[in-house]
Amino acid sequence: MKRNRQGAIGGSDVARIIDGDWYTLYLEKIGDKEPDDLTDVLAVQLGVHTESFNLNWFQKHCTELKNKKIRREPSALCTIDGAYDLVPFLCHLDGVTESNCTIIECKHTHQMNKMSNVIERYMPQIQTYMYCSGIKDTYLSVIFGNHRYEYIKVKYNKEYFDKVMVHVKEFWNCVLNKDAPVHPNVHKPSTDSIHIDDRVVRDMNNDNYFINNAHDYVNTLHEAKINASAKKILLDNVTDTDRELKCDLLSVNISKTGRRSISITKE
Repeated sequence: MKRNRQGAIGGSDVARIIDGDWYTLYLEKIGDKEPDDLTDVLAVQLGVHTESFNLNWFQKHCTELKNKKIRREPSALCTIDGAYDLVPFLCHLDGVTESNCTIIECKHTHQMNKMSNVIERYMPQIQTYMYCSGIKDTYLSVIFGNHRYEYIKVKYNKEYFDKVMVHVKEFWNCVLNKDAPVHPNVHKPSTDSIHIDDRVVRDMNNDNYFINNAHDYVNTLHEAKINASAKKILLDNVTDTDRELKCDLLSVNISKTGRRSISITKE
């Protein structure tokens, strides 16, 4: 279904703004360019046609919402809020629970993608949907290729969305003033403080004890790999007739049960 992209900002538009795709989007908003025809783009159409399956699969596997009905949400959410200088939003949700307490956002991506990449790419869109709907929780339901499936729960974060809206307002002013953006200076906000599955990313840069041990870990990692490789080679020398292998530096001991261990005889 082709949607009119003029006159308002959609969730996917917000993602494009944060990705720095301003000029093309600007041309679409002022009517100088038709949005790209995606009817023959396989990845896009797979996402469209697997959306219903995605919702069904999510409901089957999400234990938290197992007994709650989920409905598709074809209607648009229209929001004009003075809190963000009258930026108009027009959003379409994939699904919501009947009690309107949770949004379900469906994505279909390639097999080798990581959930962390999906989170970063679509977080501006997800937070926009929660702002427009007033719903504070979203489940991001993701099919990876045709072999892997994951879902996560995302909480609304006003601090993050405020930072997103700095750029959205700047872009929308360009549209209103017919002032074409050339080199937007976008600072992509961090998702660290957003609760994902009720957990956050904690910055430990000011914890000296943590940092000291991090340095020790990194500095000895190469030696640890060499040690592990050498240990394997030494143990692999054991045959069924050996009860001990020894040299001046160490011995490889074999118990009656076949357990192999290394003892250092010379430091």
